[in-house]
Amino acid sequence: ILDGGFFAGAPEIDWPRWALVLTLVVVAKCCATGATVGSGSAGGVLGPSVAIGGLVGGAVGALLLALAPDLVSEPLRRSLIPVGMASVLAAAMGIPIAAMAMVMEMTGSFGLIVPLMIATMTAYVVGQRWGIVSSQTPTSAESPAHAGDSVVALLERYRVGDVMDARWPNRALPSTPLGAILGALAPGL
Repeated sequence: ILDGGFFAGAPEIDWPRWALVLTLVVVAKCCATGATVGSGSAGGVLGPSVAIGGLVGGAVGALLLALAPDLVSEPLRRSLIPVGMASVLAAAMGIPIAAMAMVMEMTGSFGLIVPLMIATMTAYVVGQRWGIVSSQTPTSAESPAHAGDSVVALLERYRVGDVMDARWPNRALPSTPLGAILGALAPGL
């Protein structure tokens, strides 16, 4: 499907049947992925999401070819596959920009950046409620990976000279013995 040979087939190909076959494969893959993820078994989400999206794009292309063979050109039908891949990945995992970049790199379809943007953002907005990755935090502010960002931002606003007490009475040279330093400190410091 990805190399374009699928849609460049002979005109006597039964496209409605191919659309049905690809749709059945999508349903079977969704059931298998759901069973794997739901049971907690070892299995990924990334690969199945990309495969399901590509199959959905292929099924839509085959359906368009069956309904209106002269209406949709072959390059447009072929472009449905990477757009489907990115869309399902963006909706399932909640990563629209990463899905778009990943599919462009995997398929070499850099000319599809605008359709990929529209499709992935639409899929992300529509699929926000039903993503597969439940542990993903809603915002980066709630993520443990970004817990120190507010402290870093606060510390970057000030210079040491602005917040330090320049009138510190206890000064020690590197050659001052530790006993003299401790004796100079007031109790409780």
